[in-house]
Amino acid sequence: MPYGYMVKAIGGNIRAAGFAGIATDRVRFLNFMLSAACASIAGVVYIAFYRSFNPLAGTLRELDVIAAVIIGGGSIFGGYGSVLGSLAGAAVITLLRGLMSLQIIGADGTSFVMPQHWVNVGIGVILILAVLIDIWVRQEGIIGQLYDRLRRLSRPRHPIPARRTAP
Repeated sequence: MPYGYMVKAIGGNIRAAGFAGIATDRVRFLNFMLSAACASIAGVVYIAFYRSFNPLAGTLRELDVIAAVIIGGGSIFGGYGSVLGSLAGAAVITLLRGLMSLQIIGADGTSFVMPQHWVNVGIGVILILAVLIDIWVRQEGIIGQLYDRLRRLSRPRHPIPARRTAP
């Protein structure tokens, strides 16, 4: 939809979007209003599901959300990303959090569960690596350089003609 294109343009470069004739202040205001409405609906659904209210519910979930979007292909610098990529990133983060929270039982009967703060540290390290890869790939143009290099290597090589010597 045109509104989605405007939001994506503002996320990519707000000044360029303004020069293109997009009312950036209005679109950003509408985005914040839509975000607040979605958060309100999520709160109502949470209260209806659990039949109680917990003001601390969802704390430290910001790390998971940001990591899911970045791992799903979104750029921390804006302008890139998709809903399906974010869902895939959320699945990866959920899988990693579940695997790191498993109880490991040794052969001698002792068990070990990774503390929750170390699970958060692991997710944070993965997030930092994803951001560094994003910078390396998108900001430095690594993909384009790799494509150019492969294209140059795949050109047919012509034999160099022998030099003629003077008689």
